[in-house]
Amino acid sequence: MRERERALLAAIAEAPDDDAPRLVYADALAEAGDVARAELIHLQLARARAGNPPTAHELALVAAHGKSWIVPIAPVLEDWTFERGFLERCTLRGRAKNASIVGNPLWATVRVVTLRAGDPSAILLHPIMRNLRVVRSPRFQSLVQLCRSSAPVEELIGIDHRALQQQFELAFHVIELRGLPRLRRIAFIAGEPSHAPRVWAHALDRAGMTLQFDVRSGGLAPWWQTLIHTPPPRHAAVIIATSDLESRLDPATGTVTVQLTPASVANGIWEIALALGLGPPVVTLDRGAIRRLAIHAPKGRARNLTIGSGDRTEAMFDAVRARARSLDIELELVEH
Repeated sequence: MRERERALLAAIAEAPDDDAPRLVYADALAEAGDVARAELIHLQLARARAGNPPTAHELALVAAHGKSWIVPIAPVLEDWTFERGFLERCTLRGRAKNASIVGNPLWATVRVVTLRAGDPSAILLHPIMRNLRVVRSPRFQSLVQLCRSSAPVEELIGIDHRALQQQFELAFHVIELRGLPRLRRIAFIAGEPSHAPRVWAHALDRAGMTLQFDVRSGGLAPWWQTLIHTPPPRHAAVIIATSDLESRLDPATGTVTVQLTPASVANGIWEIALALGLGPPVVTLDRGAIRRLAIHAPKGRARNLTIGSGDRTEAMFDAVRARARSLDIELELVEH
């Protein structure tokens, strides 16, 4: 890579939200004859400003030329996504020690990395990854190395909570977090809820920290029960989520707030029904433990739950309302 190109990429990395350095790079590419890449940068910058989805022409440019733009690091990539003209998200596989891969300036714009196999710690922890913000599906060794580091990662997504129960070293480095000074969110693939208080009772003691536990369908009740009996410290927001909703519990007021996913309102209502015992009971909520249930539904869908349309979702919501009343839970439907 030529020195001028390195300098231009460094300028982009220093100001990742600024379009100007990217346009300068696009002009340099056009002058050098790489018209397709220059065009992609202009197209994606314009699209990002307008908030529009990718066009067919943009997708065709990436399909035809994308791999040629990342040749030096392609051996460790399973897939990749360009945004605003540059590599933004990618999936890593395997281990890389080659100096032409580790520390390559092409990593400088990457914000989101998903891990598939191996230990790519050498890539993740290199100073060139100054814009890395999200790491998904971190594996044992790379997670331990990350938790010891000063990497600028803000979110760790998809940590297997069951692995924390089985592997002391991993649990120690995640729970007794000493590195990652910018980390503010961890999302776990949930294991047994009885083990979760250990996570929020230790040194994840940072203002603004959010811990999310992704649970299986039908699994909300035991997690709500755990939050009731072993509330997290005030500095940590705890989210219990399924694929169809997110829920938060305020132990001080006994309020559960549920945010329904716009595409899955019906499934979300069903999950709430199961949590309240309208189905095979795994855990029965203690009467009086939850005093208020606030369900946030997308605009328009909330009204459909209450107008008497007669569909199955509305019937299920009526059952949820009746069940809440029998448990002395105040139910509120909020449109957002």
